[in-house]
Amino acid sequence: MAVTERNKAPRAAARDLTAKLDELLKGRAIQKVLRADAEEIVIELTDGSRLFVRDKDGLDISVT
Repeated sequence: MAVTERNKAPRAAARDLTAKLDELLKGRAIQKVLRADAEEIVIELTDGSRLFVRDKDGLDISVT
């Protein structure tokens, strides 16, 4: 299957997100993982930061 410009955009976005999360999480540890609802989990880190991970129509991650 040929790779088109349209196919490259999501892959580039995924690599960018991976790099950002890698930098954000360096040196941090997970304190607990909670299930917020049927489509979302909350990952609480030992420094109080939280990652909200949702899987509905594609992966969505937010940090607070």
